[in-house]
Amino acid sequence: MARAFLAEGANVMLADIETAALDEAVANLKGAGGQVDSLICDVADAGAVQDAAQRTIERFGNVHILCNNAGVGTGGPLEEVTAASWQWIIGVNLMGVAHGLQAFVPHMKAHGEAAHIVNTASIAGMLCLPNMGPYCATKFAVVAMTEVLAAELVESNIGASVLCPLWVRTRINERDRN
Repeated sequence: MARAFLAEGANVMLADIETAALDEAVANLKGAGGQVDSLICDVADAGAVQDAAQRTIERFGNVHILCNNAGVGTGGPLEEVTAASWQWIIGVNLMGVAHGLQAFVPHMKAHGEAAHIVNTASIAGMLCLPNMGPYCATKFAVVAMTEVLAAELVESNIGASVLCPLWVRTRINERDRN
């Protein structure tokens, strides 16, 4: 997404919880178009997302596109998923989206220019998959949140979409790194 936006001349602020991954992403995007910058952010922390929004606005001005694209995975039989795993996946996959909306939508409404929000869910937000209960639950919630958001914004100049990819090559299976 960042590469496509940069190719169109947009400025892009990347946020990640991992410094090394963030630095690598920025290095890979240099020269791809508009300006790219980055910041460390844990989307499960509402204050951190508010700070990220403020820093983004200070760096680039009005925000026109928000991509809530963070995600983690944990699973196994539902009766075996720990409370800590539930809290972690809900914090990132569900509350991360809520925090992004709370941090950026008021700004988008205030500036009044055309804007769009893309929330990344998953095909797991549309299909129930064994041993993926926590992931499916949070991704179903992201689909529902986006549909509600689109309806709430219908009278505004802001659109909302949900992205439900089947499989994307990420490091989500290396969940212990975070």
